[in-house]
Amino acid sequence: MNKKDALSALKALRRKNREDEIRLHGKPLPRTIVERNRKQYTRKQKHKNRPM
Repeated sequence: MNKKDALSALKALRRKNREDEIRLHGKPLPRTIVERNRKQYTRKQKHKNRPM
């Protein structure tokens, strides 16, 4: 199976799952995003614009 066939198979599977969600719930379910704590120290954000 080459890369193009694998990608088309994955897209078809996702399309089928989405259609099943719509059939079951009447609308597509929202995708949840993991909430980040803004007070958490992250080195990348703090020094994002600092030249190296």
